[in-house]
Amino acid sequence: MRLFPAASLALMLALTFGHVGSARALDKQGSAHGGDIGGADRGFGVSGSLLLGAALYNPTYAARPDNTGQALLRYAAHVTAHYTERFFLGLDATLFTDRRENALAPSECDFTVELGAELLFGSQAHLAYERDMPIDRGSLVQHFLLLFFTWDFTVVPNTSGSEAPAAGGALSDST
Repeated sequence: MRLFPAASLALMLALTFGHVGSARALDKQGSAHGGDIGGADRGFGVSGSLLLGAALYNPTYAARPDNTGQALLRYAAHVTAHYTERFFLGLDATLFTDRRENALAPSECDFTVELGAELLFGSQAHLAYERDMPIDRGSLVQHFLLLFFTWDFTVVPNTSGSEAPAAGGALSDST
């Protein structure tokens, strides 16, 4: 069954890039940007983020898919492309380092391709394929297909009466 991961990835890419027609997009990462990214909700939209983290206390989290080493640093990049108002494609790359062998050089790369769809009332469906690969030696490679659902909600709404910033981060003048 070695063709399953390749066939799954090919199907996801074909479904993603095979769409023809007008494109509309929403900034689904707006809350992550504190509302600083605004503007029209039409057209193709791309957002992303970079991350650097450290596991200062880590007695058990491994640095490779074969559970060897001990992770110290985590480098990550995320990109989301919204190609219609409802559908989006996400790409994630995460690198881990091994505190025992080389605290700065990556020892593992996790790569994820995700297709998502906006459903109702702030909910989303996600279909993702992840591949976890060692970088510094030949060993176990893990991969899996994941289906999950999320729900975004607001516990305390903004009642200040202020508007969200428009494109460029400036508030629009409604008068």
